[in-house]
Parts: sequence; C-alpha cells; structure tokens
Amino acid sequence: MASQKEMISKMIQVLKKLPEGTEITTFQLVREAGFDVSIYDAKTLFPLHFAIFDEAEENGLELDMTKHENKLEGLPFNLDYVVRHTGETTPAPEEK
Repeated sequence: MASQKEMISKMIQVLKKLPEGTEITTFQLVREAGFDVSIYDAKTLFPLHFAIFDEAEENGLELDMTKHENKLEGLPFNLDYVVRHTGETTPAPEEK
C-alpha cells in the first residue's frame, strides 16, 4: 500500500491536468491516480480527503464543495467537488 504522501503527490498531478470545472470525488481521484481503491477503507480515505484539499490549495488549485454546504449527504470522499485552477501557490516553508 502506498504512503499518504505518495498518494497525495500523484493525486495532485492528476488534478493539475484536469480541465477547469471538472467534477470528481476523492474516491474517483484515488482510482485516476492509479491506486487500487479496493484496498482503501474509510479509515484511510478520511484523512486522505482532507489532506488533498490542503495540498491542492498549496498547488494553485481550489476544490470547491460549496454545493454540498449545509446538507447531510454522505461520506466526504464520495461527494464530488469542482476543480478550479487558481494559479496561486503557497511556497513551501523553509527548512531550518
């Protein structure tokens, strides 16, 4: 099984290549990044889902889930979001 860091790196690469306005879920993104979704459970997918949002922002991407606000719909990694390319990247913190 791949590490979360490896998964996020590959998933960000996929997100960067998607056209503006693409709708995708984290579960679908895991598959698109080449990982076998059958070996990942909610215990793995919950933290991965939230980590990908943070990493996306640092890479000039916005993952917009506003259409799900104030709704009780299901597991976050199964809800779609809209990929937006903001182009605004956050520099990595300097290492000491």
